[in-house]
Amino acid sequence: MEKASIVLDIGGSYTKCGYTGESTPRCIVPTDLHPFNLSQYLSSGISYDHTTTDNNNNNNLIILPTAQQLTEPLLNFLNTLFLKYLLCKPEQKKIVIVENLFVPRMFRQLLVSLLFDHFKVQSIVLLSPTVSLLPLLRTTAVIIDCGYSESRVYEGIGMMSAYKTARVGSKTIRDQLKKSLMDDLANRTVVSNTLTRQPLEQSQARSIIESLTSQQLEDILIKTTVLALDPTSVTISNIEYHLTPTTSLSISSQQRSHICDALFHDPNVEQDCDGVDEENIVTLLLDSLIQCDIDMTKSLAHSLLLIGGTGMLPGFKAKLIQQVKKRLDEADDDSIYSQLKGLTNHLEFIDHQYQPNYFMWLGASLAGTFDTYTTHRLTHDQYTRGNKRLPEYERCTINSTK
Repeated sequence: MEKASIVLDIGGSYTKCGYTGESTPRCIVPTDLHPFNLSQYLSSGISYDHTTTDNNNNNNLIILPTAQQLTEPLLNFLNTLFLKYLLCKPEQKKIVIVENLFVPRMFRQLLVSLLFDHFKVQSIVLLSPTVSLLPLLRTTAVIIDCGYSESRVYEGIGMMSAYKTARVGSKTIRDQLKKSLMDDLANRTVVSNTLTRQPLEQSQARSIIESLTSQQLEDILIKTTVLALDPTSVTISNIEYHLTPTTSLSISSQQRSHICDALFHDPNVEQDCDGVDEENIVTLLLDSLIQCDIDMTKSLAHSLLLIGGTGMLPGFKAKLIQQVKKRLDEADDDSIYSQLKGLTNHLEFIDHQYQPNYFMWLGASLAGTFDTYTTHRLTHDQYTRGNKRLPEYERCTINSTK
């Protein structure tokens, strides 16, 4: 019996890894390429230049690593995955990788080079995110991928012309939360001593908020966010989040109910969304449907598939459907969305039992067990004979007879 292959889904925030044929990853760990921020590097919305200026803030210079700079952090990270979490010798394994289609080519090239030349893996299969449809036994759907640094919409197999992306994701709402807490320092008690119930000095409170890590902000959002369809119809109170046994953080009802508005960017709600693109998940979905043939839009509207960790926020699906319907209802005859008004009552998510954050990994886990995917496999010998260059995605079928 053939040994199971390793399945890797390297994301901007978390990496999922495990073995083919399994229903869940062996582990989901932070993608740690210290000192580099992989989320910026893997974002398809950022130039692949070594240095580039963020359009939202001209004073914020983003420095992207070169292949030479990224080699050691990526090597250490892969070594940790194989030896600490998967407990295996990589030279005895085949690798299945599912990834963002628009990841910089140099990162893909470096990843494959390290796996072949350093870890001596037997072969590598590169799969696109549309493999997410495999567990559902479907050939096409609207795949809404809400990740860490950006969100993407695919239209299943063969519809990549309808691909859309925007730099909104969980990083967006984490940054918004941190900014909102800083802005509230002068108006109310944000950080207090849990033992004495007294507010801390503003300078000390500011230092604590500035030092909040991405993981802490994520935990705050998961435990306190309320995605209500109508926040005015429910009672949402302030809540205390305990940072340490002696320090607590006050999250206001406004923050709990509206901090995720940046993802949907409701134009009728005043919000401070500095750094948020005009595009958002709502417009991504509508723009993608517009790109499809008119006779397909109704069936696709009934086949929405939400993947990515951001989509796991309670109430996210209902909120997205509500905002899409609202955008369609308010579209006038001159709006580009007027042609989609007939879809208002046909928007429906595919019902399944899997978790959105590892859905792509699950599809790759199933695909890796099929013989039909052997034509997509790149062996070390083929890689060497091809001058150690990867084929483009449209040429990913490798003819082993060449």
